[in-house]
Amino acid sequence: MILKSFTERRWARKSWLLIIMNHLWIALAISFNEEFKYGQPILYLSGVIVAGVIGFLTLVRLRKLEGSIGLHQFTDILTNTQKSLLYFSSVV
Repeated sequence: MILKSFTERRWARKSWLLIIMNHLWIALAISFNEEFKYGQPILYLSGVIVAGVIGFLTLVRLRKLEGSIGLHQFTDILTNTQKSLLYFSSVV
């Protein structure tokens, strides 16, 4: 899933969601194979979900501003909108 997200060039939001889903699947796999307290994955996933939502909302905002955002033109879009660059770089 993570390889698919890095090779996806057409839809930036799909790529972002694949990365977030990868974290959720990793936490699920660990929960099946390891004994731990429930607070640990909740703490981990809370950070992943907050960063995922902020990143997704930033991508939605960029799509509204630019019309179409693909990863082949993605770096140029962020340098043109300084506020979005600040939001997205704080998440990544």
